[in-house]
Formats: sequence, structure tokens, C-alpha cells
Amino acid sequence: MILLEDAGRLLRQYIKAGDEHAFGKLMRKYEERVQNHCVRIVGDEQEAEDLKQEVFIKVYRSLPNYEHTYGFYTWMYRITQNCCIDRIRKIKRQAQEVSLTPSVDEEGSETPREHSIPDETYVPEKAALNNELKRTIDAALAKLSPKLREII
Repeated sequence: MILLEDAGRLLRQYIKAGDEHAFGKLMRKYEERVQNHCVRIVGDEQEAEDLKQEVFIKVYRSLPNYEHTYGFYTWMYRITQNCCIDRIRKIKRQAQEVSLTPSVDEEGSETPREHSIPDETYVPEKAALNNELKRTIDAALAKLSPKLREII
């Protein structure tokens, strides 16, 4: 009988040898965990779906470099974490600015922007924090009696 860890090790060996069917099995095994982790960090299902694909591409490309000194999912988790952080940084850099004054005056000549504020329509960090806060509040409310919950 093959132990679960031995089966995982054999699967990784097949993948390293280029067996794409084996990689598909590995993806199916971990895709839900990776997706959930991405949602927790970026707070958006569609963004998390894109990140999950990016994670598996990086895992596939990096598999020959995987060392067995630590668990496979630990390694994959670190890749997932790094992809999410990179995506948050990228979105943050791309945040557009909204001007409070027009950049073109009535005569058509350009004027410098005097006051600009960052456009925070969607900031993944804030979305993740808001999701975390909502879960905390919901958990606290669930502990209250129905009467107290109704008051709040």
C-alpha cells in the first residue's frame, strides 16, 4: 500500500519528468485551497481566479527547482502568497489619480493640476481588510442573543 505522502512524491516525480496528466491531478488536488487563499488576500473572486492560474503556471515552471526539504504545499503556499502580494503591489501602482481641478482650462490651454487625490475605487488591501472586519463583526454578532442582535 502506498502512503499518501509517497503518492504525492511519486506524482511530483512524474510531473518533473514532464507528465502533464500528473500535473492536472496535482492542480485539482490544490486548486480550491489556492483559490480560497487568494480570495482571502485580494478579496475578489475574479481576481483570485486569475491569481490561481498564475500560481499554477509558476508552480509548473518552478517544479524542477522544488527541493524535498520542506512540504510541497508549503512551497506552493509561498508561491501563492508571493503572487498575491505582487498583484496587490501592481494594482496599487496602477491606481489612477483623480484631479480636483481641470487639466485644460476654458481657452484650451493646459493648466497644472493643483490638487489630486488617489482613486481608491478598488484597493485590494482595503477590500481584504473590510472582508476580515465583516467576518469578525458577524462572528461577534452570532454570539449575542437574538434580542441584543436585533437592537444592534
